[in-house]
Amino acid sequence: MKARIQEITELITEMRKAIPDKQRKPIIEILYELIKYNIVYNDFPKYYFKHLLHRKYEKNYLDYYIGKKEFFKIRHSAKDKELVSFLENKVLFQHHLKESNLRLPNYFGYNLGNTFFSPYGTRSIHNSGCFSRMIEDLMKESGASSFFVKPISGIGGRDCFKIDTDILGSERLEEIYNKIISAKYIFQETIVQHPLISAIYPHSVNTLRIHTGIFLDGNIDLISITMKFGSDGKYVEAGGLGTILISVDKDTGRLGPQAWKNFEWGGDKYIRHPDTGFEFSGFIVPYFEAAKDMAKAAAAFLPYRLVGWDVAISETGPVLIEGNHNFGFWGAQIGAGGYRKNKVFRTFYEELNSLQE
Repeated sequence: MKARIQEITELITEMRKAIPDKQRKPIIEILYELIKYNIVYNDFPKYYFKHLLHRKYEKNYLDYYIGKKEFFKIRHSAKDKELVSFLENKVLFQHHLKESNLRLPNYFGYNLGNTFFSPYGTRSIHNSGCFSRMIEDLMKESGASSFFVKPISGIGGRDCFKIDTDILGSERLEEIYNKIISAKYIFQETIVQHPLISAIYPHSVNTLRIHTGIFLDGNIDLISITMKFGSDGKYVEAGGLGTILISVDKDTGRLGPQAWKNFEWGGDKYIRHPDTGFEFSGFIVPYFEAAKDMAKAAAAFLPYRLVGWDVAISETGPVLIEGNHNFGFWGAQIGAGGYRKNKVFRTFYEELNSLQE
């Protein structure tokens, strides 16, 4: 009873956030849909607002898995405890996938506090001066002009840094150093993305999120695909930082007509990128077939049953960034128009249910 009261309280809080939304349905209609979903599926509609289903144009709310019981059944049934660490730990992911033929970002090492481990040796970075010299040496040894640094176990794109020659010797480097030595970070190359994608938004590496499912017979299939773009001048694209998401036709690689932000960031919809004015509709992602093949190959090499793979598109082809076992399910469903009517996912979900019987 206490848990149900907390759920209702959280849902009311979400509803209060949605009330000022000029695109929302009438309150009575929202309440009707919440109650109907609960009756039809015997499940609490915990993620109704996260899926932007309170908007006037969303009429197919029953096509979405938004209930608490179903949502956690999907997460837990697909979970493989022995493989989770390969996806959550970016260093372990890097070392495992390097044995495949898949292209990964060039890897320069990682730090554990003030000790840095790399293919070029182990060094102490006990102050910002040592850190600056280490970066300069890495640039000379590797030929890289900049590095992208992210938490080994980070999520949502938070606390990531781009380090280049302009930062060396600046106060900003001191700030980055203090942040890095207080945690654990992986150092990788800064990917130069395809110029056609850079034209949409040039400040971040904009990635495909390709969702794969592995069936009991070992078959790997694509469930849905979205693409993530940075905004507001940020150099990281991630749902936790107000990323713009858009659906991608998984057969043609064509972007959908509208993009959106997560509900927490206002849930705004866009037909053009707000920073560049680039119109999304009709754009076809370069190297799309190769990117899909890469996601399937990654799923075969790291066989976690349900993963959202982040794939960047460089000037010469796709680059596998990471895999996410706990990916934003609501973003995936919004892009797909609900997973209940997605044939691949529906079959996948039925298999999960069969394992529980």
